[in-house]
Amino acid sequence: MSFIPGLRDQACDAYIKRVVALPGEIVSVNSNGELIINNKLIPEPYVSYKCSLSLFNDCGEFENIKVPKDHFLVLGDNRSNSWDGRYWPGSKFLHKKEIIGKAYFRFWPLSKFGFFNK
Repeated sequence: MSFIPGLRDQACDAYIKRVVALPGEIVSVNSNGELIINNKLIPEPYVSYKCSLSLFNDCGEFENIKVPKDHFLVLGDNRSNSWDGRYWPGSKFLHKKEIIGKAYFRFWPLSKFGFFNK
């Protein structure tokens, strides 16, 4: 492994996030970390911790942004503590070339340890 940027395995900088919005969709995230696509609140039973109201944290709130062609919005399931598209510098959206894999196995929480059903 190298400590020179660009020369180490790209998986060292990878995050596991959920693809939540597709190219062309109009997306918003409210102050609770809830996802709205095309003006419809999306049920997300897998979200562990939504954001609580605070003067110091807006939960990465944004409104009505169109997902560009060949890009996706990806968010973490722990909305109150996730470095995801809401906070990335430069763009909220991930280019399809940056998607490097798919999760098949969950280690945490222990109550859900094992392979994903889907």
